[in-house]
Amino acid sequence: MNRMKTADNVIMEPLFVAGNAALPFIFDYIKSDQASQFQKEKLILLCGRKGGYQSQKLLLNLLSSTPSEYSNIIKALYRSNYAPKPNEQQIFITVANKLLSRSAGIIYMQSSLQPMHLKYQLLINSFSLELVSLWESLLYLFALLYDREHINKVRTAYATEKKPVSSTQ
Repeated sequence: MNRMKTADNVIMEPLFVAGNAALPFIFDYIKSDQASQFQKEKLILLCGRKGGYQSQKLLLNLLSSTPSEYSNIIKALYRSNYAPKPNEQQIFITVANKLLSRSAGIIYMQSSLQPMHLKYQLLINSFSLELVSLWESLLYLFALLYDREHINKVRTAYATEKKPVSSTQ
């Protein structure tokens, strides 16, 4: 796995083809200090792309042991068409609460900086980007827990609303 530092894309496809046999190595590498943030993200999303019970089990293990990767893990589970069993739903509710709490903290910090917006505009903008990322993660998470189709409609409606209006209208 050390070769990943020089050939990220070259190694992803063979890992995908190796299937379940590669999963223990992927898990160990993600948990190691050697993996960069980019490599972790690519490997997690590879597990989601692969799908299947073993990949989903690996992602669930990462979800409970790697909080810094919540967003990527949730997205990978969503892409693998994972449907949590009733006894697993509490894990996702706990993650949702953490993401909502983090969002509330960011909104509080943003509002605190608003009176000095000229001085702290860059920080306010970075908080906005973080909120968008958290919002997307929450939508993926809610799609796992609840009605996937309905959540996708919400995402589409929001994306449509965000598109710039044409000047020819």
